[in-house]
Amino acid sequence: MKSALTLIGCVCVAAVLSPQHLHSQAAPPPPAASSSAGADEAIKLSPFVISADSDVGFVATSALAGGRLNTPLKDTPVAYSVLTKEFMDAFNITDLTEAAQWSVNTNYNPGNNTDQGFGFSPAINISMRGASPSESNYPMRNFFPINTVTDSYALDRFDFARGPNAVLFGAAQFGGTPSATTKQAILNKESRELRLQAGSWQKVRATADVNTPLGRNAALRIAGLGESSNTWRDDEWRRKKAVFITGTYRLTPATTLRADGEYSEAAALIFPTALLDQVSAWDGKTTFTGAVLPANAPSAAQQAASGIAYGTNNANPQLSPLWVYDPTAFGTGNVLNFANMFRTKGAAGNATAANRNLINGRAIVSGSVSYAGQPMLYGYDVPTDRYVNALAGSPYFQVPSASSTNLWSSAKPSQAQVARDFALTLNHKITDSLFFEVAGDTNKVTIDGNNAVNRGLNTVYIDINQTLPNGAPNPNFKHPYSEFW
Repeated sequence: MKSALTLIGCVCVAAVLSPQHLHSQAAPPPPAASSSAGADEAIKLSPFVISADSDVGFVATSALAGGRLNTPLKDTPVAYSVLTKEFMDAFNITDLTEAAQWSVNTNYNPGNNTDQGFGFSPAINISMRGASPSESNYPMRNFFPINTVTDSYALDRFDFARGPNAVLFGAAQFGGTPSATTKQAILNKESRELRLQAGSWQKVRATADVNTPLGRNAALRIAGLGESSNTWRDDEWRRKKAVFITGTYRLTPATTLRADGEYSEAAALIFPTALLDQVSAWDGKTTFTGAVLPANAPSAAQQAASGIAYGTNNANPQLSPLWVYDPTAFGTGNVLNFANMFRTKGAAGNATAANRNLINGRAIVSGSVSYAGQPMLYGYDVPTDRYVNALAGSPYFQVPSASSTNLWSSAKPSQAQVARDFALTLNHKITDSLFFEVAGDTNKVTIDGNNAVNRGLNTVYIDINQTLPNGAPNPNFKHPYSEFW
């Protein structure tokens, strides 16, 4: 088993010491109290705001669930879990899908990765309280719905509300609410942070966070992200880049205006979790020199013994063509009709004894047993000599390893998304007991998918045609291949 190693570097500028501070023997007397305009002043936060400064290490003290008021967790009538910034940094949690693995009764299950091909956001695979993703609350940020996987570079914390009362919070679905709280510009504090990570499989991640007060009543905060990594599987990769900008402006001592926006791009090439078998029935000997019309085709019993099957079975290939594009074999722009061409298949039994496939010369007795379209590795009760004929018949075929894929490194991403988000918040204090907030958010996520990953790319055949449909020699004869539509 391969293990991942991540190295994290963090640079924080907190204070500057002059030489005379280093040589003094006694602490200077405390400065006299001053009422001058330049003195630091306490900032009293709005009751609609959570300050990450109130969290102590891994422990959070309050939440905005329900009425969106800063309420102690002990007074929040819902099962509630918080992952603080310190917790995320300590365990290198970088996005919502990773955070879900660390919360209670919450899980992220990507299945066999075929959702990537449809272009779905990975966030839809988060389940809470055993409820399927479609029944759990949609991901939210600052309690506004957002259709993207939020990255932690721009966040102070992740919140997970669940339990019998979960229907009262967030988007009001019974599974629960995963929500993220973004960073805010701080009026009376200047800070700068640069974080660098390097890890296994060429992972490089860099984040930056700068908060700058602009006078007494305004502040600006900017955070940025760049990440690139491969995975332990062949030719898989992930890329992310994003920028987050937020500002705070105190209009009056009782009125504050906040704005924040983010632009992010994410792309990944992720393969289904298993390669599927369509080679184990082949006898390693039977090949063809072109299309075979049904009238001239081998009998069902002969096809079963040889471990072959039609790619498609059309009586007239001119009326029912199977057009195929192969950039590696036909030349740029050429498309050929592969109707009535034979290909290998996975071994399977048959109720009729004469029509049973063979594995290394032995018939599969049970008609209910089939390895066709099943994972090539780790199958239950799979014979150890399942691929003997395929290995003998094709010098190019190898039994795949767990890291094998049918991807190529320059391929289009299986899932890519561009997200834009902008929020504006105005809060005003009328008295110590009366206040209000008006907030709005708009976000748009454009998601693209590459259907090759769920339309057959992970199925393995062996090319048993010596010639192409146009009569030219087949450069991929006896090579393993996959096809998808």
